[in-house]
Amino acid sequence: FARRIARELSVAYRANSFDELVLVDITAFLGLLRAALTKPLKSAVVAEVAKDLVHQPRTALRSHLPARSAARPGLRLRS
Repeated sequence: FARRIARELSVAYRANSFDELVLVDITAFLGLLRAALTKPLKSAVVAEVAKDLVHQPRTALRSHLPARSAARPGLRLRS
C-alpha cells in the first residue's frame, strides 16, 4: 500500500501538482511510506506528522499541521 501511495505521489509531483509535501500518518506507516518515496519526492517532503487523523473532520486537519517556521521557511499550505 505504501508503494502505491508513493507511486501516486510521484505522478502528481512530476505533473507539478505540488512543490512541497507534508506526510501525515501513524508512525509505523510513515516509515514504510518514507522508504517507498523516490529521491526527488523525498526532497519535496517538508514535514511529517505522526498522528492518526483519519477520523478528524477535514476542517480540523490544518490545526495538526506544523507551523511554517517548523517546516521549511516559506512553506505554503494549500487549502
